[in-house]
Amino acid sequence: MNIREFRGVKIYEGDGNGQVAPSAALANNTLMFSTNVELLESFLREPEESLAGSADFARVAEHLPAQVSTLAFQRQDEVMETIYEMVKQGMAQDDEFDASIMPDYSALRKYFGLTGSYSVPDANGVYMKGFSLKLQP
Repeated sequence: MNIREFRGVKIYEGDGNGQVAPSAALANNTLMFSTNVELLESFLREPEESLAGSADFARVAEHLPAQVSTLAFQRQDEVMETIYEMVKQGMAQDDEFDASIMPDYSALRKYFGLTGSYSVPDANGVYMKGFSLKLQP
């Protein structure tokens, strides 16, 4: 575990394998986790457009209750790109598989959309819901 400061915020960065570098930070009363430290750093920079102001987040936020205990938002096309490239690299190391026949990720990106999830307290403890929005043509 490596602890360092970025723009006045401590980042806790785990040992990654090149593609995935688990990290966490506490900033603006929010605990953030990421599998990519550069992405985490991007949230700590002064954004040109805030996530809350983005059209993608607004589409997901329409399906969230007014108050939640936790919420998550993902652009699955970005998440899956990392996973796809890791699988492709792994297959490239296998002498029995020709990874060059795999398409470039840009051909697959259109099949992954926006997802959200949230949790709220209820009489039995906590209610959690996850959802994916319909892909836009």
